[in-house]
Amino acid sequence: MTEVLLWLYLENSVLLINHEIDSVYWNEWKIGTGGSLFNQKINFLLKLPL
Repeated sequence: MTEVLLWLYLENSVLLINHEIDSVYWNEWKIGTGGSLFNQKINFLLKLPL
């Protein structure tokens, strides 16, 4: 059981690092910065970890 959790943790870490590198390439921090207050709240909630 602990071996499975270790591999899941490793896979999640690799995917997170890959996503962060990709988001820098595509300038994701510029997406959703403008707009209404509602859009800003939705954007904030989507960035919270599950």
